[in-house]
Amino acid sequence: MEASSSGPKPRARGPVASVRVFIVAAPIYFVWEMAQAPLFTGMPRDWRLSTAICALATIADLILLVALVAVGAILFGDERWFAPPRLARYAVVAFLGLAAQMVIE
Repeated sequence: MEASSSGPKPRARGPVASVRVFIVAAPIYFVWEMAQAPLFTGMPRDWRLSTAICALATIADLILLVALVAVGAILFGDERWFAPPRLARYAVVAFLGLAAQMVIE
C-alpha cells in the first residue's frame, strides 16, 4: 500500500498563467483597438482592412503582455506572481511595461 499525501499538489509547470492571461485579455484588447480606430488618421475606410489592422495591433499588444507576465514569473520565481496582489511586484512589472512601450511606440 502506498501512503497518500494530503499535502498541496505540485503546481503545473509551463506557460499556464500566460495562456490564461492571453485568453482573457485578447477580446478586451481587440475591443479597445476597435473602439479607438476611428481616432487614427489614415485608418482605411474599408471595415475589413480596419479590422485586420486592429487585429494586428491586438496581437502585438498581447505579445508584450505575455512577455511581461513571463518576465514577472522569472523575476519573482512564481508563475502566478500576480496573485495575491502585491504592490511592489505590480510596480516593477508596470515600470517594465511602460519602458517597453516607450521603446516600441
